[in-house]
Amino acid sequence: MLRLLSRHRIFAAYCASLLWLLAASLWFAKLMEKGWGHAPAVAAIIVGVIASYALIWKLLSSTTPRLTNWASETHLLPQPLSRTKSLVLLGLVLLFAAVFFAHMLTLGHIPFLAAMSSSDDQAISVIRQQGYFGLPLWLRYMSDYSVKALGPALLVITYLYRKKSFWFVLLISSLYSLALFVRILPIFFLAPLLLLVLFQRRWLHLALTAGLMALLITVATSAAAPGIRNTFIPDGNNATAISKADSDAAAKYNATEKIKKDWRSGSALYAVFERALFVPGQVIDQWFYFYSRPDAREHGCGYRTLARFMGCEYVHIPNKLYQAFYPENTQRGMLGSLNAASFMSDYANFGFAGIAVSTILTALFFCVATSIYRDHPLALPLNIPLIMVSMETSIITALNSGAGWLVMTALFLYFFRTK
Repeated sequence: MLRLLSRHRIFAAYCASLLWLLAASLWFAKLMEKGWGHAPAVAAIIVGVIASYALIWKLLSSTTPRLTNWASETHLLPQPLSRTKSLVLLGLVLLFAAVFFAHMLTLGHIPFLAAMSSSDDQAISVIRQQGYFGLPLWLRYMSDYSVKALGPALLVITYLYRKKSFWFVLLISSLYSLALFVRILPIFFLAPLLLLVLFQRRWLHLALTAGLMALLITVATSAAAPGIRNTFIPDGNNATAISKADSDAAAKYNATEKIKKDWRSGSALYAVFERALFVPGQVIDQWFYFYSRPDAREHGCGYRTLARFMGCEYVHIPNKLYQAFYPENTQRGMLGSLNAASFMSDYANFGFAGIAVSTILTALFFCVATSIYRDHPLALPLNIPLIMVSMETSIITALNSGAGWLVMTALFLYFFRTK
């Protein structure tokens, strides 16, 4: 079984992410007292995608065995880089740094510093969103490719080849994560490297990488939430003494009930836990609830490419649902997206029929990915961004700017599949 999982490690990791969504759906249903909630539907999707993958792989094995039978590459050592590839690698490192500086210069400020000077939750959310939406479209795409593909790929490639430029890429990646203070960015940057050092059993490097990731996530979470940020700042002894009469008079001004707070409102760890487990279950529930009405479905207009072909106006479903469920935030200028797992886009367009087709196409894609990466040491590290993004958007989007899989795969083919 372990050998089978190792050989199909990319698909196994995707199934593990689906199991996480199943756990999130169960957790949300339990907390909201909704019985099983939509957990049975998620479980059926998991069974369907596994069955589809097994059938497609068996078909490929019988028709094109060259694609499915290979010598193990798990312990394969990288070939020395040629001079040309070394120069290309250096050029990509400089390009990555250039995109970061262009991002900051175009904004005209560093979002992290602007957020730290504000104590208003809504204002900080707008600052964080404008750190991306405040860019011209071409630079948004460049930022997406850099954050989700180029940066992570350069970290693992420079580490694998023991290049000194590794430290420069790590520095830029850390600054990028801090500047935008988005909690998912440190995971995008460092998760591939974390998996690589884990597979190589470099325990000290593993501990240092995990520590850096935890630090960056904590700082990003604290910057985004003044309530959490204030728990790291000790209270000063500069309070002015007032009389009891003045205190009683001021207390009578409160016309609303005070917000109840407990340890969770000031815990960065709980905020990450809630985002990772509770929120995905809630979002899936919201999507199923909204599109349970057949007349509300998008009928293909929720896919950008298909909408152009059909001649209908493209509907960005995550934005639409955010405006529907959180109108008060939209009125305050927030540009939110209610992002859900890839199969939810198919449900929003075509109901359960869309999910059925989606499971087959997803299984086919992972068969192709496995035949490309095989069980190379970088197979899972370089595909983990795609798997993470597929939990929040369609796989079609993840292939391009969503996770930069095409860019990541092109780098893999160039550095590890060509002589």
